[in-house]
Amino acid sequence: MLKKQNKPVQNSSGNLAETTLANTREAMSSNLTPANQTLKKIDNVFLRFSAIYGHVWQSQYRDKDYIQFAKKEWANVLKSFDTEIINQTIDFCIKQIDLPPTLAQFYRLCKQTLSAKHEHPQLENTLVNSALAKEYLKQIKNILKGQSV
Repeated sequence: MLKKQNKPVQNSSGNLAETTLANTREAMSSNLTPANQTLKKIDNVFLRFSAIYGHVWQSQYRDKDYIQFAKKEWANVLKSFDTEIINQTIDFCIKQIDLPPTLAQFYRLCKQTLSAKHEHPQLENTLVNSALAKEYLKQIKNILKGQSV
């Protein structure tokens, strides 16, 4: 019996690849135990690195037993990072790193990505702070003009 395959639907921007990746991420996060979610995240890392780094990445993982061992090791080390941090780190690797990172290097990059996320305010906070700054600027202008606040 053949399984019915769902066709990916393009998102509003029309980018099929982004939509497919988003659908994969959504499917990964639903109905899975935390351990299985972590393994799915690592499967995604290996798949993306295979596409990004090609033979250089793939040549490291020719043996099935070694692939399974390596994925478990990567899952154990990276289990504390959510999918967003891992994907942002992969995006950084695409832009900045010519050769695939080792597990230790990728872990450090994930930590840096997480730290950067906590150091920079989120967009909502920026908008709130922007509105507050405009209000303060208005008050300062009124003070300089000699008007009461």
